[in-house]
Amino acid sequence: MAFAPAWVLDASSAMIAKRYIMGDMPLEAYTNRFSKSLLERYSDTSGDKLLESVEGMMNFMTTIKGENVLLVCDAFLHNRVCFESSGAPRKMKTMFRSALAPQKKTSGRGRRFEIVPDVCISLAVGPKLACTEILGSFRCTRSRLVG
Repeated sequence: MAFAPAWVLDASSAMIAKRYIMGDMPLEAYTNRFSKSLLERYSDTSGDKLLESVEGMMNFMTTIKGENVLLVCDAFLHNRVCFESSGAPRKMKTMFRSALAPQKKTSGRGRRFEIVPDVCISLAVGPKLACTEILGSFRCTRSRLVG
């Protein structure tokens, strides 16, 4: 079986959530559209799985006070795409494999979005650290911003 890497599912879920917040279509329309594209490469990216993942992310975002929901979504998306879970920069393509290559094992459901609260904490500590600054000299790790 060809399972999607966890960061691909997280990034897809964040992008779906962002488009849903900014758009005017039902959530299922966005998840089905992303699922259709992802199913061409990965076998475990059904619309229901993406919908469950996006709903978990949106449930967490409802606890955020203020209008920083899109900022948190952007920061989470940037963090998952550009950095490994250890904080090291993600290499999209090495000599022998690609970061987009299907995995042999499915990603665990319990670990979903464990980094989203940390992104929120980092943004609360330094509210001027918007995504443009994160893209620059700061990167977000599990518990702190590292310069």
